[in-house]
Amino acid sequence: MCLSTYSTYSMEDVADAADNEGMRMFQLYFPQDRSITVDLLKRAKAKNYQGIALTADAQVLGLRIADEHNKFKLPSHMELANFSKNAQKEKHDENETENTGSSLHNIVTSALDQSLNWKDIAWIKEVSGLPVAVKGIMTAEDAILAQSHGADAVWVSNHGGRQADGCLASIDALPEIVEALKGSNVEIYLDGGVRRGSDIFKALALGANYVFVARPVLYGLTVGGAKGVSGIVAVLQSEFERMMKFAGTTSVDQISKNHVQFRKW
Repeated sequence: MCLSTYSTYSMEDVADAADNEGMRMFQLYFPQDRSITVDLLKRAKAKNYQGIALTADAQVLGLRIADEHNKFKLPSHMELANFSKNAQKEKHDENETENTGSSLHNIVTSALDQSLNWKDIAWIKEVSGLPVAVKGIMTAEDAILAQSHGADAVWVSNHGGRQADGCLASIDALPEIVEALKGSNVEIYLDGGVRRGSDIFKALALGANYVFVARPVLYGLTVGGAKGVSGIVAVLQSEFERMMKFAGTTSVDQISKNHVQFRKW
C-alpha cells in the first residue's frame, strides 16, 4: 500500500488502523519548505513505513479541465491530514477557500518545490533512513538516471494519464525500462491501467517486480466501503490465479515474457 502526502487520513491513522502490519510506503510530494519534508519523512519512519515513493512527475500539475470548471475542492468535512501538524496547513487551508478554479491545482502550484532534482534522492534517503522509489519514470533514460543517483526502485507510472495528455501507457513504457536496468538491483514497480488480474500477469511477465492498483480499489470503496475493497482485491486475485493456470504456471517466479506478445506501436 502507498499513502499519498495529500491523503485525507494521516499516515499515523492509517498505520494504526492496519496495526502496523503489511507493506506500507509513503508517497512524497516535495514541499518548498524542506523542514516540512523532513517532518513528513521522520513521521513515516516512526510509523514503520518501509519506503518512500518520491513523486517525480507532478511538481507541475496537469491541466485538469473538469476540475477547473467544477472548481474542485475537498468537502468541508475533509482535510489534508498529513499537514495538520505543521505550518503548511494554513497555506493549504487558504487555497481550499479560494474560489478560482481547482483548489488542488492552486495547492500544488503554491506548495511544491519545482526545483526538485535527481540529487534529492540521496537527501531523502539520508533524512528518512528508508529506501526510495522514484515514481513517474516513463523512459529508459530516466530509469538509468534514477539508478545512478541511488534510487532503490523505479516506479513506471503515467500518473493515471492525468498529467501529459496523450501520454504513453505505463505498460508500453515498461519493456525498455526493464531492459535498461537489466542486471541491476533496482526494483521495478508499475501502475496505471490495471483493471483485471490478467493485467497484473502481463506486467509481471514484462518484468515488473510489483504491480499497484488504484482506481478499482476506489470503485470498491465507493460502492461498498471496506467490504467493497476486499471484494475488489478478491476478484483481482481470482482473475490473476486463473491466468496463471491458463499459462501453465504454478508460481509467480515462473511468469516470464514468453507468456506475452508485446507489440510496440
